[in-house]
Amino acid sequence: MFIYKDSRGYLWVSSQSKGAFRYDGLQYKQYPSDDTLDLNIQSDFYEDGEGNIWFSSVRFLYKYVRKKDAVEDFSIMDRLGNQMQGLRVFYLDKKRNELWIKAEDKIAVLNCRNPSETRFIPGITKGMSFTVDTSFDGTVEKIYACPWLMPETKGIEIWEKKSEWTKRENVFSTDLKSGTELRVSQVILGRDFTIWLLTTNGIWYALDGTAPRKIGFKNKPIIRCVKGIVKNQNYLQVASTNEGVVTVDMKKRIAVDNLQTTARVSGGTQSKVAVGVYLDNEENEWITHQGKGLKKSEFPAQPFYNPLGNYGLSNVSVNYIVEDASGDVWVSTVANGLFRFSFDGKLIESFSYGNSKKNSIPISELQHLSIGKNGEIWCMSRNSIFNFKNGNWHKVLKSNYPIFYMLHHSSGRILVSTSAGVMDLARENGTVQLKESKEFKNRKDFGFLNTFEVPYTHEVIFYGSNQLWKYGCFGDSLVLKGSANFDAEIYTISESNHVGCLSLGTSNGLMFLDSNLSIGQIYKAPLPIGRQNLFGILEDEMQRVWAATSKGLWCYPNKNILDSCFLYRKEDGLPGEEFNQYAFLKSRIDGKFWFGSKKGILVFRPSEINPYPFAPSPHIEELRVHDMPYISEDGTQIDEKDELSFSYKDNNLSFKLVAVGFHFPNLSTLHWKLDGYYDEWQSIENGGYANFRKLPPGRYTLQVAAANLNNLGNPNIKTFEIEIRRPLWQRWWFILLVLTTILASGYSLYRWRLEQLLRVERIRNQISSDLHDDIGATLSVVKILNKLVQQKIPPNSETMPLLVRINEEISSSAESLDDIIWSINPKHDKLGQILARMRRFASEVFEGKAIEGIIKFPQNIDDLRLDMGRRRQFYLLFKEAINNLAKYSGCKKAEFEVSYQNGNLNMRIADDGAGFDLGSKLGTGNGLTTMKERAANLKGTINISSNPGKGTSVSVTFPVTETRD
Repeated sequence: MFIYKDSRGYLWVSSQSKGAFRYDGLQYKQYPSDDTLDLNIQSDFYEDGEGNIWFSSVRFLYKYVRKKDAVEDFSIMDRLGNQMQGLRVFYLDKKRNELWIKAEDKIAVLNCRNPSETRFIPGITKGMSFTVDTSFDGTVEKIYACPWLMPETKGIEIWEKKSEWTKRENVFSTDLKSGTELRVSQVILGRDFTIWLLTTNGIWYALDGTAPRKIGFKNKPIIRCVKGIVKNQNYLQVASTNEGVVTVDMKKRIAVDNLQTTARVSGGTQSKVAVGVYLDNEENEWITHQGKGLKKSEFPAQPFYNPLGNYGLSNVSVNYIVEDASGDVWVSTVANGLFRFSFDGKLIESFSYGNSKKNSIPISELQHLSIGKNGEIWCMSRNSIFNFKNGNWHKVLKSNYPIFYMLHHSSGRILVSTSAGVMDLARENGTVQLKESKEFKNRKDFGFLNTFEVPYTHEVIFYGSNQLWKYGCFGDSLVLKGSANFDAEIYTISESNHVGCLSLGTSNGLMFLDSNLSIGQIYKAPLPIGRQNLFGILEDEMQRVWAATSKGLWCYPNKNILDSCFLYRKEDGLPGEEFNQYAFLKSRIDGKFWFGSKKGILVFRPSEINPYPFAPSPHIEELRVHDMPYISEDGTQIDEKDELSFSYKDNNLSFKLVAVGFHFPNLSTLHWKLDGYYDEWQSIENGGYANFRKLPPGRYTLQVAAANLNNLGNPNIKTFEIEIRRPLWQRWWFILLVLTTILASGYSLYRWRLEQLLRVERIRNQISSDLHDDIGATLSVVKILNKLVQQKIPPNSETMPLLVRINEEISSSAESLDDIIWSINPKHDKLGQILARMRRFASEVFEGKAIEGIIKFPQNIDDLRLDMGRRRQFYLLFKEAINNLAKYSGCKKAEFEVSYQNGNLNMRIADDGAGFDLGSKLGTGNGLTTMKERAANLKGTINISSNPGKGTSVSVTFPVTETRD
């Protein structure tokens, strides 16, 4: 089988019947998916400069087109146009974009951009696997061809390019010393010009032109090699079909035990039938086993070890770990006895459970293990207490009631927690007895499952379930100083490097407790693995907190940082992931940590443990628009695009994000934000969706980052530009077009209106001129003729009154005509012109009637304009008022005032004359009615005030729009 990790982080794996598979850590995807094609993959995978993947089956050459996420197939044709069989891709020259292929018995060179351009190297080859030696620029200079699967072949072919290609056959075909014929499956070129030969009869090495030498393996006389890789620059890892993976030190040229790696099984288990091996860019080794799937191991391994495992003890549940005065570590198990190790993990002695013989303890189950202040070793069963002296265990006490826990206080007192309360373990007259503790006489119900003695202060904290009690030490007496209840189970308490602070392991994460029994900051694992119980807590010299939990070993690299912690699991080398309460220890001798689990002991030096240093790469697996899969018009897959534009109607988007990596991929996380919409980073699980509903029109940048389970992020952030197009009526050019149209229409309307006004003005001038020149002249002639007629007849003639009446009517008509001509003429539209005529008319009336007149006009309204109709109504209303004053008031004084204020034009005409009763017939005459109608036409108001003998006042107010020149 063939394996390759591409530049995007995906793993490609071949098969013999189902084509190639692309693996992202969560799922496999098959290529090609068309079962009508030949799916027996016969070559490695090669990636060109555009990210396309090339590989071959027996009959077809395949090209995985990255942009389209699809496979294209090609046939290799010979010079006669026949399809060639037995295809094997073995090299890609990226600089020249040329693919080297074995086709039947020929070596073909194919142009990747134009696969129909194929040239053949002269000569015939029987090779089935190939190794290429190139110059510094990638030019192929030498080819090592291995015909090992061909019948009656041995050794290798060496093709060299000088002026022409030449071939040497049967090179390294036989070991001259033993006469062994070598059938070589692969050639590996060493850095020191050594040629390594992987054969069906072991691993050999030689220099070109010298006889091969064999690498010897103890107890492994025959190793049937398939494929190998160079690991860590000096080690040769070889997959064999009968011994699994074997290792050779290439520098020393000797066989060694398989390199220490941390195994991670992915879809398969290890067997001795290894058919493929591959080393990726993260130094992970991938191995395929016949019928067992794919296995990955990391290098180098984490330096965890299990001392019990070294002695054939696996799946042993450890419940207590203590260290004696000499530095030896005592480990008790649930059912497999008690073990004593030296600090470096070597077994000193062991004790079984169940009898009183030497190297045994007469108990069925160990309840508690502890170390006294004088160095004595103590253990308890359900109702007995033992201590260890002179190499044997001695029963010192049998209790009538269950006992739980033993506390060795610095004062020398030994307290024992029992079902009957807290007791003192006392020695009297050579015997050991349990006596009621003086501090707990009235606390028969008080019992504890665990204790912790605070360093330096020697205070004692008793705790059990979700409660704790703190007792101060005064001499050899204990005094209760406080208690506290919590909303979580308390499993362990340990010293913290923070002064005056203790670390608590609880069912709700890691907590810190201050000297006042106040809960400090609560630390919870920020990764999606669910609820966990913290059974053991230790801090190293770098103030990192290590927590043994029910779901693995956690390390908080800094207790002040919540969002950073590392998880180690069984695949990292832990004997098990579920740890036990009470079973943890920091060695005083060498600082190593010991943790007990249900599967054995975990021992390590914290400074040597390093988290996995690589992060997954972020990708967009799928885009859904309105919950339907998006397919681009050109067929380009979404992950290969940088931007997309959508209609304002297609604004419900869902992006499926994946973190492509292989270090606990199911616990990798994706972080995303959408600049311009979601500006804060959001987190989702691997393979989850980032959903955007009803995105408003605009441009956005989607940023996607990936992190592994230890929250180590990939510095490469994927960005994707999104445009939601505005509807037609919201686009700038449409708005500009509308504004331009409105402005153009407005300007055209203005020009039309201006033309109309000019036209009207011309008509008004023409009418005014015609009235003056025609009708006015005619009236003047008629008036003159009337005068001449009056002169021709006697004064007492009956006709004379009629002629006088005609003369008066002509004068009145001429005056009215003059008013009409004046009102029509646009020259008189200005209010100043109107007021000048009104002043002249009023002055003539006042002078003719010997009335003392006062006329007041403001200075700021000369340029105000009134249109023709309003000017006529205003002027005629004024004339009516003045004429009424002159005819009926009999006044001596009169006042005529015009003012402009707050957009209103005000006119007031008052006299000191006879006045009249507004309710009389005079008050309802036609003159006053006409004045009111004219005021209404002006959209104004008129106020007439008069009383008999007190004069009359007429006030008119109407709005005037300020239109100045």
